[in-house]
Amino acid sequence: MAGQRDPLVVVLLSFLWPGLGHLHLGRRRAALVYGGPMVVAAAVLAAQAFEGLDVLAARLIAPSFALTVLILVALLGLWRILAISDALSSARAPRRGQAGATALAVALAGVTALAHGGAGYIAWGFYDAGTRIFEGDVEEATSPPLASAASLPSGPGSSDPARAPARAGRITFLLTGLDSGQPGTRELTDTLLVVSFEPSGDRIVMVSFPRDMAAFPLVTGGTYPGRINSLLGWARGHPEQSSGRPLRFLTRELGFLLGVPIQYYAAVDLDGFQRLVDLVGGVDLVNERAIDDPGYDWSDGTDGFHLPAGQVHLDGRTALAFVRSRTGRDDDLTRAARQQALLVALRRKLNDPALLLRLPALADSAGEMVKTNFPSDSLGDLVKWGRRLDGTRIRRVVLGPPYGIAGPSLEAGGAPTLHLDMERLAALSITLFGDESSYAPSPSSQP
Repeated sequence: MAGQRDPLVVVLLSFLWPGLGHLHLGRRRAALVYGGPMVVAAAVLAAQAFEGLDVLAARLIAPSFALTVLILVALLGLWRILAISDALSSARAPRRGQAGATALAVALAGVTALAHGGAGYIAWGFYDAGTRIFEGDVEEATSPPLASAASLPSGPGSSDPARAPARAGRITFLLTGLDSGQPGTRELTDTLLVVSFEPSGDRIVMVSFPRDMAAFPLVTGGTYPGRINSLLGWARGHPEQSSGRPLRFLTRELGFLLGVPIQYYAAVDLDGFQRLVDLVGGVDLVNERAIDDPGYDWSDGTDGFHLPAGQVHLDGRTALAFVRSRTGRDDDLTRAARQQALLVALRRKLNDPALLLRLPALADSAGEMVKTNFPSDSLGDLVKWGRRLDGTRIRRVVLGPPYGIAGPSLEAGGAPTLHLDMERLAALSITLFGDESSYAPSPSSQP
């Protein structure tokens, strides 16, 4: 009978799992009512965790998902406290025993509130980071990602400017690094990396645009006279050309040159990138070419960056130098290759389950350093695809020679520029993207 049960045991069981205290009292229906929601919640969590912690973290960064989790955490906390209270009121006991059980119930209700408050705080952190990361600039990316692709204006070498890519399904990103760590360089994009893949396949293409590329055709007509790393600042100062959306304009321009639609961008502040690398514990990679840059400015009063060839471990500070260092035009091309290698190494490191406890800090860091228009609700699917990617199936290209031809400097005593060889670039685009390239002849033009 209910009156013969120890109320302390009833309260403790209700704390461990809602409904157990009622079951102990013989109240099976109440046990089902209180325990059922917790079973459903646990099953949903297990299903999410079964797909991998990296996928769960990617879904948590989506504001809608994180807000749902936050609300559920709060409701389940209140439900647990209600279950403890109801079980206590159902357990009849002498006054002294009832007083002790009440004190225990209050204490355990406080523990429950603290636990769910902590979980809610973490969920709020993910929600806050997600609202800072995802910009929702999806005018040209309204098709569901990982399902179909939107189109952009055809490349300058297309024989049919109105023709859209022949197949849908390719997803293409522009990853750009905003160099705000040096005085006067806030508008410079010293990293311009296009990443493209088909979700149904297992190949990925990375194409880097060297920052000294100049005198290239603009998607809006005419020729841009400056270096490509200043194009974002130019677009910000010419809203009539960029429609007041400089990152979208930069994305359209690189897709125009490369001959493939670029639906999404991700802009990364390089100082925030340094913090991210430190949070994951650094990255390991093979440095293909020794770096000897005596003039590298650490912005702390010291100069010089040196790194041997071979296997190296990079913390945030040295990783930032690894992607920034350049000592000439040729090294600008090798720097682009280093940026690609570091991105691959970071992708491997983010799959480490040991990073679970650092996820809130990683989310907060990402909120400070990343801005993207990729649909947040599809990030988990993107992570699942990336997990099965074979690193040996990555095709990496830097648009230096033979795709870039040495040109004159834009300023006295400055570094020489690179001018695109549009015929070679068109051939490369067709090689990489086939009939999806806007440079490929349209079916109507073929004999």
